[in-house]
Amino acid sequence: MRDSTSSTQPVENSVSELRRGLLDAAVTSGWFKKLKSKSLFIAGKEDLFQTIAQVFVDAIFSTDLRMPRDCAVVLCELLEGLLHENEPCLKAITSLNSEVCKHICTATDLGVDTEVLLDRATNLMTLTCMRIKGNPPSQDLESGARDALNRIQWLLQKSLGTTDGVRAEQPYGDLSELNTSRIILEAVGDSLLKEILDDGLNLLETSAAIFEANGDCALSIKASKWCRFMDERSRELAPGDNQQAIESGKWHCNQSCRETSLKAVESGMPIDQSCNGGIRIFAVPIKAGNDIVGSINIGYGDPPKEKGDLEELAKKYETTSEELSNQAQKYHSRPPFIIEQSKKRLLSAAHLIGEIVERRRSKMEIQKLNMMLKERIRELEPAERERLKLADIVEQSNDAIFSVDLESNVMSWNSGAEKIYGYTQDEIVGKSIYMITLEDGPTPETEEIRNMVMAGTPPKMFETVHQRKDGVEIPVALTISCIRNEEDRITEISIISRDITEKRKSEEALKKFSRDLERSNNELKQFAFAAAHDLQEPLRAMANYSDLLTGRYAAMLDERAVKYINRIAESSERMQALIQDLLHYSRVDTHGKPFTEVNLQEVFLSATRNLRMAIEESGAIVVADKLPNIQADRSQMLLLLQNLISNAIKYRGEETPQISITSKSENGMLTLDFKDNGIGMEEEHFERIFVIFQRLHTRDEYPGTGMGLAICKRIVDRHDGTIWVASKVGKGSDFFVQLPLVQNAMGDSSANEHSAR
Repeated sequence: MRDSTSSTQPVENSVSELRRGLLDAAVTSGWFKKLKSKSLFIAGKEDLFQTIAQVFVDAIFSTDLRMPRDCAVVLCELLEGLLHENEPCLKAITSLNSEVCKHICTATDLGVDTEVLLDRATNLMTLTCMRIKGNPPSQDLESGARDALNRIQWLLQKSLGTTDGVRAEQPYGDLSELNTSRIILEAVGDSLLKEILDDGLNLLETSAAIFEANGDCALSIKASKWCRFMDERSRELAPGDNQQAIESGKWHCNQSCRETSLKAVESGMPIDQSCNGGIRIFAVPIKAGNDIVGSINIGYGDPPKEKGDLEELAKKYETTSEELSNQAQKYHSRPPFIIEQSKKRLLSAAHLIGEIVERRRSKMEIQKLNMMLKERIRELEPAERERLKLADIVEQSNDAIFSVDLESNVMSWNSGAEKIYGYTQDEIVGKSIYMITLEDGPTPETEEIRNMVMAGTPPKMFETVHQRKDGVEIPVALTISCIRNEEDRITEISIISRDITEKRKSEEALKKFSRDLERSNNELKQFAFAAAHDLQEPLRAMANYSDLLTGRYAAMLDERAVKYINRIAESSERMQALIQDLLHYSRVDTHGKPFTEVNLQEVFLSATRNLRMAIEESGAIVVADKLPNIQADRSQMLLLLQNLISNAIKYRGEETPQISITSKSENGMLTLDFKDNGIGMEEEHFERIFVIFQRLHTRDEYPGTGMGLAICKRIVDRHDGTIWVASKVGKGSDFFVQLPLVQNAMGDSSANEHSAR
């Protein structure tokens, strides 16, 4: 047996060096130490143990297919003769196999095919164990042996830094941006949370997360390829942005991670349960004092490998069982003691985060108490200093500030009072306050104010008329309050008086200006209305007579005369269109209808029907989102949409006109975007185009009156909205209209009057 083995020994220097290393480092040191620690080593039998190790190593490096089975027989005989019991024999062969496999895994730089060596070691261990037990080799035992080897291999690769645990950024971004609670996030900080989470993941390298008590994510890391694949796959199934995806229930990995953490928060105990992604989740509550402020969790365990389990998981994640099997095969099983150690670290991490949150709370409480203490110290400063400060403020004020006792006698009088009323302090202190009023004594009004003040509910401010020393009456605004003594009894009444003569003059001037402006607007509206009606009659006559001339006398007229008549007809038509637009413009406010519930989708369809001829002639493509309902004047909404669509068709480029209308509702406002691919415009014209009669092109280039966008702006203004444009030359334009979804008033009075007429 030994000779056969020698004949097959590899001659390469690297392999020989590896064999010597296995026997010397792995076997002689590692294996013997384990046997001694488990009381399986028999003193004086070193040579026999060396022989067992030599047979084991020779079988691994042999290319003879019969060697593993033959060596298994020899190993069993040697071990049974040495240890006499199945269990010690199994422990010895397992320990030997582990030490050899560890050193094979670390020998990758020697150029040896370590996968083949590891496979041989596993087969040899399986056959030997089955031989020791006296049973034929089974698939379950071989699978268990491979699983144990897989766990050992992961440990060794981890020590070399070659595992798949990578702290990769999630492609969907940082979920902590959606954190509204932020108790843990702000108390601990993002960088320290990452250090704490990394400490737990350094052992297990799967996945970990920290959640606030309300379920908001403070930090989430997916380290293993399996966890990253399943998380990203389930995120692809969820619709919308991250917030919508969380609420959809289709982000399976996030859902199970979040639900497990919330259970830990609700129960106040660690939770260990299955994960939607095929492994398990262990979540621990984070306690800050007596409060549970969140939870921390890790994922652990092996992905499923059974066909039925993989097919069920593939159906849920909308992928193939082959893809999941491929991902599962890449996952190296973690040894049980690593998982248990990670759970212990997680408990420590939860305790650490809770301590930090509690200390942050205590610090904030101390700061709050310090602020209250400082405020109290300021309140306890010498009363004289406060009195002098207040006295200086009162004295420097331009308002009249004075006080009266309960018998209405003046007790104090500042310089502002002297300027306003003309009385010096010596002239009025101790005298009746009725020296400055129009009455010589109390009136029902002053008594009512006095009673309110004494009851502790003084008016904020009221206006009246006082009298100066020289007899001139002045309007004043008064603010009245109480002055209380240390026993909280009212002893005086404080009065602040402000001369509002200039304010009254300004108000009167403003009222006069408003009346004049209203009268002017009414006259202008009447003039525009009358002028428009009066002008249309001669224009119709001009159009009719030019038609008669063309129809009856065409043969009698030369080419120049016909040309002149045509110009007269065109001018009258243009003038008539201008008058019609002026009427539309002036009637936005005066002839508007009350606001009602308007279906903008139906309005859009009506507008496109009205513009059917222009749409067909230009070949324009006009589309719109499902537009919502809004409170508005339907006829004006129709005119608004019709003008903006017509404008986009008119100012088209060489390409087929494409007009799209999209809508967005937010904070009670509706924003409509009218996008086209037309000729566009310079930014300097963005404001100008909404002004009446403003045109950027000649009538020969683009026909029209220059009133369309001005009418749109007036309609939007009437609906308390805004309209603006964004555009680039040659790239098209976006006309934005923002309107309230619900109007404060359902139509003004003027609209009702005109509609009634």
